[in-house]
Amino acid sequence: MPLLLQQSSFFVSAPVRRSLCVVVSALLVCPPGFSQQPALAPSKEAAAPLEIFPLQGEAAVNVIPSRTSVVPVVEIRDELSRPISGAEVTFKLPETGAGGYFTGRQTSFRTLSNAQGQAAPAGYSINSEQGRFPIHVSAALGDRKGALVMHQTNALVDPADLPVKPKRSRTKWYLIAGLAAAGVTAGVLAATRNGSSSSVPTITLSPGAAGVGGPR
Repeated sequence: MPLLLQQSSFFVSAPVRRSLCVVVSALLVCPPGFSQQPALAPSKEAAAPLEIFPLQGEAAVNVIPSRTSVVPVVEIRDELSRPISGAEVTFKLPETGAGGYFTGRQTSFRTLSNAQGQAAPAGYSINSEQGRFPIHVSAALGDRKGALVMHQTNALVDPADLPVKPKRSRTKWYLIAGLAAAGVTAGVLAATRNGSSSSVPTITLSPGAAGVGGPR
């Protein structure tokens, strides 16, 4: 016990002496002005995200009458573009409107990427709604995550079956214009030979045709 407390022990009760001892001990351990900062935990680096690359099905056109659809296939890679196996991959289709279904007529399907980092949904089929729709793809492996949005279109006609419109040729219009110019030249020469300069023909041009007429 400090000397001060020993000298005043006859005038201070025992409980008060114990309280003073606690206060003095605290002051000796942590003097005024000293604040003990808690130890900071080491910062944890953020996990690198997973990258999802579409291998099949992006911008594909599905044909409703023949129920022809293109299954979306993706590949999961790390930040060094190395395939990641065992990642949990989820495919999700719209609940309403143009889209389709997976196994069991579900609009979402979950699977694992294979040894090549590839994943695809099972039982993919389209519905009867026409239009463009998104396919949301997400991947997760521990703290690492990634996301991708693919798009497909449900159509009534296969684009490959649509007739190809022929390109309009301008050759015949050049030929018509050339013939018209030749006719004008011949008319001018004929009028000059006849000694009449007031009978120069006028040219009337309209889209797709050329005409020559005399003075009125």
